[in-house]
Amino acid sequence: MPGPRPPDSAIFTAEIQMQGIGAAGGSTSRNFNFRFNYKRTTNANPLSETVLETAFNGAPTTAILAALNIRFTQTLNVVRFVEDAQRPAVSVSRVGTGAVTGDGMPMHNAAFILKRMGIRGRGAHGSNHFGPLSESDTTTPDADILNAAAITRFSAIITAINATLTDGNGNIWVPVVLSRVKPAQYKSNPTNVVTFPISQMLLNKRIGRMKRRERGSVY
Repeated sequence: MPGPRPPDSAIFTAEIQMQGIGAAGGSTSRNFNFRFNYKRTTNANPLSETVLETAFNGAPTTAILAALNIRFTQTLNVVRFVEDAQRPAVSVSRVGTGAVTGDGMPMHNAAFILKRMGIRGRGAHGSNHFGPLSESDTTTPDADILNAAAITRFSAIITAINATLTDGNGNIWVPVVLSRVKPAQYKSNPTNVVTFPISQMLLNKRIGRMKRRERGSVY
């Protein structure tokens, strides 16, 4: 039997997923899911998934959309509070679109942002892969790295997702990395939440690759 559900005062950690679709370019469309975690600094204020989502859909979402190709359409932001395994996630429909016009790169190309912690060990790291990218993100057709304009856009994402969020209820949320390895446990109550503060975020200038975003074959 699952354990008792924790009160709101015992909930500190949130997971936010920004979901969207990369439009097909003659093959198949692909789903995109950018995942972020935050931890509130106190438990004195009311807790609300939708109020936190509104705060997230400000600066972080704006910076992400500004860096993505126009073929990207945001569909949902999904918020769940990690300490309560029985509390359902809340989805909020959104219709943002990528801001960079022109041809898109192949769907599996991605910009990689590394999240470093001040400790070593399994689970003490995090990352995000952002796409779809644009052909204009590189200067020449055979370039392997992002150009200066693209670096500026993706550096703005780092600034936005590394900043604290203040929601409409007065909660201050600090970005963290949520560990996925033992002793962490999130499937049933009581959960065991393990988070790490982020000490540094780094943009890999090399164009990355995500195999699961490959398009389907066309014969």
